[in-house]
Amino acid sequence: MLDNGFDLIERFDDSSHLMHALMKCRECGQQYFYEFRDEIDLTDGKDPQYMTYIPVNTKEEIDHLKIMSYLEMMTVLPRLQLDFPKGATAPQIRWVKEDGAH
Repeated sequence: MLDNGFDLIERFDDSSHLMHALMKCRECGQQYFYEFRDEIDLTDGKDPQYMTYIPVNTKEEIDHLKIMSYLEMMTVLPRLQLDFPKGATAPQIRWVKEDGAH
């Protein structure tokens, strides 16, 4: 996991290719539901990595996100995406907002 200015508050699950946690922004204190996942690259071992940060304010929001699939989570807005696809030299960082703008 990259150090992106967030502190780990609580880890919900953690495997070699998937992690869910509650993170807190060091700058503003906003809490985020965090998902890290990577896809196994059997060709050359350069696994694409994807990190999602969804702002949360309540335990109910966190509990709901814990049971969502990856595809369901991609419908939640707003969210911060840090994607490091195969072949990239740096992560692609963007806010996915309610108006569809990035």
